[in-house]
Amino acid sequence: MRRWRLLILVVLVAGLVWMMRTGRTPHPLYPIREPEPLATDLGTTHDPLRCGTIAGRVIWSGPEPAVPPIELPITPVLPIQKKEVPNPNRPRIKDGGLADAIVWLENVDRSRSKPWTLPAVRVALHDFDFVVPEGNAKGRIGIVRRGTPVEFVSRESAMHSARGRGAAFFTQMLPEPGKPVSRVLPENGVVELSSGSGYFWMRGYLLVSDQPYATVTDAQGRFQLDTVPQGDYDLVCWKANWHAARLERDPELIVPVRLEFGRPVVRRQRVSAKAATSTPITFSLSAADFAPSR
Repeated sequence: MRRWRLLILVVLVAGLVWMMRTGRTPHPLYPIREPEPLATDLGTTHDPLRCGTIAGRVIWSGPEPAVPPIELPITPVLPIQKKEVPNPNRPRIKDGGLADAIVWLENVDRSRSKPWTLPAVRVALHDFDFVVPEGNAKGRIGIVRRGTPVEFVSRESAMHSARGRGAAFFTQMLPEPGKPVSRVLPENGVVELSSGSGYFWMRGYLLVSDQPYATVTDAQGRFQLDTVPQGDYDLVCWKANWHAARLERDPELIVPVRLEFGRPVVRRQRVSAKAATSTPITFSLSAADFAPSR
């Protein structure tokens, strides 16, 4: 009888182990995708004589909203002495124009596109903020060619990590200050950068694209896309939302650890590029467009 009981117990344990095994094909919550090869057909049939310009402004309609700063908790866990920081997504308005909006073209034939001329992107974490150098200008937004590496580097002794959400899903640890770490972003779209180390207010953004017709509006809300092959396109305007939608707290320390902002505002227009012609375009945004949903 003991042998039978022992045999039954062994069978049950073996069955339980079998049920708990990892399948041949794992199904993670966020599947890991290998980056597609870099597009090699970009600019192969580009003809600058059959290209035009699409230029314009993103204007702000109505009064400028009052955006309060983000209050920081007093805790020894975060090595920062500030009591508050400016909202990273607050609108910057000058002369009626809205800065820091991303504008790009869609439905561009890569072979007819101009070659990629935008500089490589390095994202620095400095003064508990994201800094994306773009030529002589520095902001929180970068334009990245899909399939090319993006460098992340910490400029501080504090432990930092950069978290990507949206068109990419990752957390990149930056254990050594001053030592860059590279990642390749495989999908087109906007990637929201935030801190994975408790600095919940930090934000940066990357637009990943196969073609170079993308830009960020300047201080007066102006943008310009040069050498666009003649044809019809969708022009997209994207702006981050400054309204807090969700704040998560550490259950033991009762301090904020993750902040989610409301949905970004996205506008589209159908535009036509004509050879040797500049096509004027205007996007109009207002505070009502960013109002939190009820």
